[in-house]
Amino acid sequence: VEDRAPAVAPGAVADSSNPFVQFLERFFQVRNEILISIGGASGMPSSNSSVPTIEDPRAWGGGIAEGSPEDPLGERKQQEAGVWLPWLGLITENLRVANADAYFGNALFGLCLRRVAKRFELERSMGMLQAPSETSLAWVQLYVGSAVGEEKEKEEEFASRVAVAQFADFVGKVSSLEETSTLEAILDLSRDAVEAIRRQTDFVFGASLRDELQRVTDRAKEQWQSSGETPVVVATSLMLEAANTGELRMMSVDLAAREQLTLDGILYGSFLQRADDAIERESALGE
Repeated sequence: VEDRAPAVAPGAVADSSNPFVQFLERFFQVRNEILISIGGASGMPSSNSSVPTIEDPRAWGGGIAEGSPEDPLGERKQQEAGVWLPWLGLITENLRVANADAYFGNALFGLCLRRVAKRFELERSMGMLQAPSETSLAWVQLYVGSAVGEEKEKEEEFASRVAVAQFADFVGKVSSLEETSTLEAILDLSRDAVEAIRRQTDFVFGASLRDELQRVTDRAKEQWQSSGETPVVVATSLMLEAANTGELRMMSVDLAAREQLTLDGILYGSFLQRADDAIERESALGE
C-alpha cells in the first residue's frame, strides 16, 4: 500500500474527488490542536504572556486599530496595519521557531500515516475490511493507470489496486464525522514521542526558539501599550531589529530545501513509529 499509494504531503490538498482530502483536512485540524496543547516544537515559553501567537500574525493588527469614519486615528491605524501585515507574515514564515513547528507537524504526519497503515493491515488480515467502493476504484484507475503485462502480472496489479482502494476507503472512515475520536486516538502521543521529535527539531533548527521569540514579543507588547502605536508595526520593526542582531534566529531557504525538510520530517515520524513497534516486540518477547 505504501509503495502504490500516491505521496500526499501536508499542505498539498488535491481536488475533492481524491478520497484522501477528508483525511488530510481532519489531520490538519488534529495536528494544530496537538501543537497548541504542547506549545509547538519548542514547548511553552518560560515566561507567561498574552501576546498574539506566531501561528496567526493577523492578531497583531487587532485590539488597538479599531476605528470608524468618525474615528480618523483608528481608521489610519487599520490602514497602517493592512500595509505592514504582509511583511509581518513574511518574517514569521522564515523564523526558525515557525519552521521547527512545521517540521514537528510533518513528523506527526509521518507517524500518523504509519499508525493508520498498521491499523489497516491489522483489520485487513482479520478480514474486517469491506470490498472497495466504486469511487475509490475509479480514483485508483485515474491516478495509478491501467494494468499492463502478462495475465499473472495483471492479476497481481489488480490485487494491488484493490488494496490501495481499500486503504483509501479506510482513511476516509478514520477521518469521517462518525469517527471523530479515531484520529485523535491514533495520534495520541506519549511523552517519549514528543521528546524524541523535539530532540530532532532542536538538532535541525536549534534549541530555546520559543523563548527568544517570547522576549521580542514581550518588548513589542510593552512598547505598543505605552506608545499607542499600531501593534503590527511595532512587532514587525522589533522582529527585524532582533533578526539583524541575531537575537531572533531566522531560516530563509529555497523551495527545494523546504520540500526536503518536509520529507525529512515525514520520514522521521514514520521511522519513529517503526522504532516504537520494534521496542514493543522486544518487550513482548522478553516477557
